[in-house]
Amino acid sequence: GKMEYTVKCYNVEDLEPEILKRYAKP
Repeated sequence: GKMEYTVKCYNVEDLEPEILKRYAKP
């Protein structure tokens, strides 16, 4: 799934755990 974080849309499945923690919001 895709989630809007800052200005770009990142593919959660493609994100690494560290990146996910950095951008993902609860």
